[in-house]
Amino acid sequence: MSKLSVLILAAISYMVLSCGKVEHKDMPYIELMSHKLYVTIDSINFNIPLNYYYNIYESNGGHWPIASEEEKTSPQKRKMADSLRFVALTPGMQPYNDKNSDEFKKPGWGRKVQVYLTHRERPDWFYYFKYTAPRLVSLPKNEFLPQMFHYSDSATGQDVYMSSDSPRRDLVQIFCDTANSVSKYFPSCSVTASYMDRFKLHYSFALSRLDQWPEIDNEVRRLLDQFHQEALEIN
Repeated sequence: MSKLSVLILAAISYMVLSCGKVEHKDMPYIELMSHKLYVTIDSINFNIPLNYYYNIYESNGGHWPIASEEEKTSPQKRKMADSLRFVALTPGMQPYNDKNSDEFKKPGWGRKVQVYLTHRERPDWFYYFKYTAPRLVSLPKNEFLPQMFHYSDSATGQDVYMSSDSPRRDLVQIFCDTANSVSKYFPSCSVTASYMDRFKLHYSFALSRLDQWPEIDNEVRRLLDQFHQEALEIN
């Protein structure tokens, strides 16, 4: 990835937290675990522990985003955002802490799962099946994902897995780099699905963990449910 691409991704991660200014600072682990960011996306509230924002910590030179004093004492004063991004370790969707920090800092994917949730960019599956799906070549089902249709994308060379062979609102699609792709030092899989039937859910993880996808998917959804449920309880 070019330096420009890294800078662009850092800028996007910064902006999705809020339309306003987000401050950053150094923070010890004990203090870090007690902080949360209160985010609203399309009228849905999420309370997210700060140590899930390792992507922002990394892109800002080891400084965490922090809430204002007003936001710390009033979860109702929320950051309005179009999307959120966070990083966790599988299994268990663990956030960054003093015991697993080395795992987060390793190059490549390792156990990391990067999650992106937005109310924009919802996939148009009818358009996809009409104009893109014709280039897919059917393959035998993957033994680890017998519930998914398996294809090869003749344009990109990627493996494609889909939960349906026709358009559906709840369709799940997985794109994976091929294991022998010489251009990929860290091959990965990216999942596109829906959440709450109103958000686009996108997350990525190491290709070597594709056989664990059902568990990863459940963990991602449970964690989002947890963030939302806590916001409901506080409000």
